[in-house]
Amino acid sequence: MNIKVVTFIIGLLICTTTKAQDYQFTQFYAAPVNLNPAFTGNTTQSRLVMNYRNQWTAIPGSFVTYNLTYEQFIPQIKSGVGILLNRDEAGSGDLGYTSVLGLYSYEFQINYDLYIRPGISFGKSFRSLDYNKLTFGDQLVRPDGSSTIETFEDIGSSFFDVGTGALIYSHDFWFGVSAAHINKPNESLRGQEALVPMKASVHGGYRNMMKSKTKSGGLQSVLTAFNYRLQEDFDQLDIGIYYEYSPVVFGVWYRGLPGFKKNNYEVFNHDAVALLFGYEIRKLKFGYSYDITISPLISSTAGSHEVSLIYEFHDPKNRKYSKRKRIIPCARF
Repeated sequence: MNIKVVTFIIGLLICTTTKAQDYQFTQFYAAPVNLNPAFTGNTTQSRLVMNYRNQWTAIPGSFVTYNLTYEQFIPQIKSGVGILLNRDEAGSGDLGYTSVLGLYSYEFQINYDLYIRPGISFGKSFRSLDYNKLTFGDQLVRPDGSSTIETFEDIGSSFFDVGTGALIYSHDFWFGVSAAHINKPNESLRGQEALVPMKASVHGGYRNMMKSKTKSGGLQSVLTAFNYRLQEDFDQLDIGIYYEYSPVVFGVWYRGLPGFKKNNYEVFNHDAVALLFGYEIRKLKFGYSYDITISPLISSTAGSHEVSLIYEFHDPKNRKYSKRKRIIPCARF
């Protein structure tokens, strides 16, 4: 195995024993309720979203995240409801994080073109570790070391998790704030204390609709967007631009904090540049993005892949939903 990869894995394990960070998506607007529960029900009727991310594919036991959400807007009570299922696996030992969260948001109309939406997420989360997928020292020195002589009890934990957020938006802009793990639950695998630090996010953007249409009569627009997040000692900024030429979307994102030194290694906080492609076929949207690592880990990670599928259940003949005048104009992916 490449010595750089070995060194990286050892360092990563040391870091993750002391500081924990949430999983992340490059296409966070394709997983909007993960970003902010106030996005729940941001659709004319209902929406099913599936996301998959494989981070740092060159690292043995890379970081893989699966995400599934379903949302429904209920115009009679001006509310969005939904459910979020998530599974995150890290490293060769499948250090696992699973969450099942309920989602709720409420829509306030300030005037014809301005809305405010608060939201909340709540539910159960689980931590686990599979010792059977780890390799121990005795397996390396014994000829028949197919399994370790060490014995371990099944370890894991479960905890109640709460998040909240709010959005303000009109036909061409949106701005939101959110906070996850506001109750700072204990996720320790061994019955000790390991509190999940609260994660805060500030995000927003602007959509500029172009007057000219596509050859097929579709819309054109340019979007600029950002997402700043902070979790304990870690912070990160995503800033990007999209070009929508219906039914196609192209995007470029930068992740980092240029000009800032935020760690003990005196390394500038540059993480990745992401390239995104999206395509819409009637009610189905497909998005793919690739993260190009630009940090000092560039020679060890081989980047990250992410895929999103979004299906919106929308019947234009159903007039009871036509009263809804405004959808948050955020990016599709």
